[in-house]
Amino acid sequence: MLGISVKTLWMWQRKGIIKAVRLPTGKLRYPKSEVERILREGKGGGGSH
Repeated sequence: MLGISVKTLWMWQRKGIIKAVRLPTGKLRYPKSEVERILREGKGGGGSH
């Protein structure tokens, strides 16, 4: 949906741009609300580069 690589998604999560939820299996999931927020704010949201 965001048109970015997995590596970029991980980087955004480390920087706090997008929040992830860790499942009991250890996998990360990104809530739809977070993805929609990033799309509203513009890719890379928050300008924390």
